[in-house]
Amino acid sequence: MNDIPWNFIRSFLATAQEGSLSAAARVLGVSQPTLTRDIQALEAHTKLNLFKRSTQGLTLTETGKALVESAEKMADFSDSFHRQALGLSSELKGDVRISVNEIMAIYVLPAAIAAFKAKYPAVNIEIVVTNKSSSLNKREADIALRMFEPTQAELIARRLQDMPLGFFAHRDYLEIHGEPQSFEDLIENFMIGA
Repeated sequence: MNDIPWNFIRSFLATAQEGSLSAAARVLGVSQPTLTRDIQALEAHTKLNLFKRSTQGLTLTETGKALVESAEKMADFSDSFHRQALGLSSELKGDVRISVNEIMAIYVLPAAIAAFKAKYPAVNIEIVVTNKSSSLNKREADIALRMFEPTQAELIARRLQDMPLGFFAHRDYLEIHGEPQSFEDLIENFMIGA
């Protein structure tokens, strides 16, 4: 049973995560009949019933639920293999998704991307502007620029240059709320990031 094709497990995991065959097929970029065949082949190969089928769609059986964590680990290892293989390529080309917060997207990234594209024109860059922490392990992004140190395991982290930050207030605001005397006072005030 240790010769199960990865695409069967990938189809199972996508269906479990998305909750429907059509959504999983879209995520994987395959047709719904192909996905259905993969899941049926996996169930036949393992002799396990992984999904309950009803008019409302598919739901995981207890057996299916028990296999999701292992399938997620396999997906993580597959992504890691893919990233490592791409990193060993001598030619830089392809797609790179960068997750960045608003401040970095506005003030830091434009000049950096212009310089990068001049040197590596075959790399397509997609920018995801978000203040939430994107998971590189789950392929939400390939590169994340953040104002904090990452906690995800097995990431390569580099500290970039310090950025000067300042806090400014209109005199009318200070007349009403007072001038902050400590960091704790500052947190109590209304702030707008720019």
